[in-house]
Amino acid sequence: MSELESIKVQTLKEKIAKLLAEYRVKHDELELAVEEWDIGEIHVALDDYTKEINKLKKEVHQLETA
Repeated sequence: MSELESIKVQTLKEKIAKLLAEYRVKHDELELAVEEWDIGEIHVALDDYTKEINKLKKEVHQLETA
């Protein structure tokens, strides 16, 4: 793996860590939500976080195995 790829992997891992932290905060909000529309919005946001995190993890895996 080249130095540039290593830097890209590190950057992607930092983004993943940031998104995971935001995901956890949003998940905590879900436990406190009482309104159905709040719960729905939070579920949509959690799904979006999950999709983005999985996409970034796939990129990291591809770079690490290349």
